[in-house]
Amino acid sequence: CEGYIKRLGAVAQNESDTAGSAEMIQQKKLAGYAAIASALAAETYQLEKLDEGIEDESNNWTRFLCLQRIPDDHRISQAGPSSLFAPSTPPSTMKTSIVFCLNGARMPGKLFKALSTFSLRDISITKIESRPMKATH
Repeated sequence: CEGYIKRLGAVAQNESDTAGSAEMIQQKKLAGYAAIASALAAETYQLEKLDEGIEDESNNWTRFLCLQRIPDDHRISQAGPSSLFAPSTPPSTMKTSIVFCLNGARMPGKLFKALSTFSLRDISITKIESRPMKATH
């Protein structure tokens, strides 16, 4: 949706999640702001849906995964493994975004320890973005 935002002449502001952005606009009554979110988020937070199909790539999907330490075989068997992927998209062409926070005291090698787990499992990382956290005093 980067091209869409540029054509509007709007300024993008990164937030933690799409529905949360819609909720923030509704709760703070932010006039002149918009969120890129689902139609369900617009309905839930009683916001006007302004447009749809704004993605730059027509075969672009957002997938959300629920990660947990113990597999939930019941949920997987109900949905079926193929439902985890968009129709006719080979898993080898998919990208996954992972957002995480390294809390706690500063310690040498903390970021390396977090990222090395990918290398140890032969998982390729194509992009890393760092975002500063707001101070919590």
